[in-house]
Amino acid sequence: MAEMKPPQGTYIKEVVLENFMSYEYARVPLRPGLNIVAGPNGAGKSSIVLAIAVALGQTYTERSKRLRDLIRRGERLARVTVVFDNTPVNGKRPIPFSREDEVRISRYLRSDGTYWFEINYRTVDKYELTSRLARMGIDPDNMIVIMHQGTMAEFASMNPRERLVMVEEAAGLHEYRERVLRAMEELAGIEVEISKAQDLLRRAQETLGLWKMKYERLLERRRLEAKAKQLKAELAWSKYEHKLEIVRSLEESIEEAEGRERTLQSKVESLKAELDKLEQRLADGWESLLAEINPEAVVEVECVSRLWRTFMDLHREIVEKAVSKALAESELKGTRELLSKLRTKLRKEKKELEEFRSEAESVERPEGKLRSPEEIVDELKLVGARLASLGDVSDEVEEMYRRYGKTYDEIRHRVEQLEINRKEVLEALTERAEYWRKIVSELVSEVNREFGEILQRLGGVGSIGLVEADDVRTAGLEIVAGFRGMDPVPLESRALSGGERAATVMAFLLSLQKHVKSPVRIVDEFDVHMDPFNREAAIREFARILAEAGGQSILVTPGPPPEVEGPVHILIVQRVEGASRVSEA
Repeated sequence: MAEMKPPQGTYIKEVVLENFMSYEYARVPLRPGLNIVAGPNGAGKSSIVLAIAVALGQTYTERSKRLRDLIRRGERLARVTVVFDNTPVNGKRPIPFSREDEVRISRYLRSDGTYWFEINYRTVDKYELTSRLARMGIDPDNMIVIMHQGTMAEFASMNPRERLVMVEEAAGLHEYRERVLRAMEELAGIEVEISKAQDLLRRAQETLGLWKMKYERLLERRRLEAKAKQLKAELAWSKYEHKLEIVRSLEESIEEAEGRERTLQSKVESLKAELDKLEQRLADGWESLLAEINPEAVVEVECVSRLWRTFMDLHREIVEKAVSKALAESELKGTRELLSKLRTKLRKEKKELEEFRSEAESVERPEGKLRSPEEIVDELKLVGARLASLGDVSDEVEEMYRRYGKTYDEIRHRVEQLEINRKEVLEALTERAEYWRKIVSELVSEVNREFGEILQRLGGVGSIGLVEADDVRTAGLEIVAGFRGMDPVPLESRALSGGERAATVMAFLLSLQKHVKSPVRIVDEFDVHMDPFNREAAIREFARILAEAGGQSILVTPGPPPEVEGPVHILIVQRVEGASRVSEA
């Protein structure tokens, strides 16, 4: 960021006081360079400084004194006006927001406590006023720009950090500090966000872990359910195919039994026919035998014996055929009973087969060889037991797990992005802090050299330096000085007298003049504790430095106007008939 260059060439041409404190109406003419306002105590010198501060909207004044108390006694309205010169310099106006040769800033004060501002007779609010003044390089709240009566002692008692901040603001370097502080604030904000995000991430991770366990149970349940479904399909087809084998086996057994039945039936019929023939032969043979025997004749033994043997052989054959027939009939009966049972069983098995077929065809047949139904049932029992152990796991678990997973990923991404932001901000902070330290160190080095020379001319020795410069939040400016041969001590030390402190502060203010961005600097009663020698020396230094640095300074002194070389504008303030009057010397 480029360093802001304040407008050059502008200065306060005039201060107009109307019903303000001890002034009924006064016009205070001022010039570029050094202006000295002199006069006895109580004449109204400090009122001019206060009028400028009030017109420029100084907050310090508003806190220290009620505005209504600044209105001249007996009046209800007061106005103070500061007139800035805005004539072009090298073709450019010092105050670019106005095309007029003069910029008039007024503040109206009412006895009811209300007030308002005007710029060139146009009403503006406090924010616009301070913004316009900032562009001019003027900060009325900075003690280095407007140092009221008594604030020199306040400056001397400031801590180093407050002093450095004030110097940075006066020199126009406060933006670099603000950039560092903004980066620190941003970094702190990011750290807080990271801490919160990490806490959220931890909680999200815990919650996600719980849902993950439930989700894994859901997946296990689904896997087991799929396995059970597969097993049931395998069981259905196994039962069907096993039943089909039983049916086919029964059909084969029936076919075989039917064949045996037919064989046995044929055998029985054949044996019956043979038996009938044998029995007929026996009957026919017996009658023939009886016919051949003469009852009256004497039967021959040989004939009887032959007939008996024939009869016995035939009878034995009949018995054998009868036995074979009885056995065949018995076997036929058994075969028919078996067939009846087989057919009954087949009808039953076929009915069950149709049921198993319907169940099997409702699912896809698993590939490969099927196991026995008993094996499948055993495994189904194991799967069922594992499913029962999982309990009731809702399908909503998946949605919850995915939702929390998405939340976790979003928070994790947020943490990662914050870490990247932190790294970037930290790098920017380091860069800004190094640059701030560099330019502040350069400023302090230059001011220190000037300060030592000026303080030496005021009869003392001393230096200024940065302390705790590693941290912009604690860094400060230490001022040390010594007089009458004493070792330098900090400005706030009681070892320095009031006059020595005043001389040190003046030396410091003088050493800053070349670096102060405000075109106007005002110091009220800087010499109240100074001895005549240091007072004269301080004013000579002001004149010398302003001649080199340019700008406008207004010094207020209760003493007589000093004699200094070079152009000095001297104003005398007196109290006449209860009202303050200003005249040029």
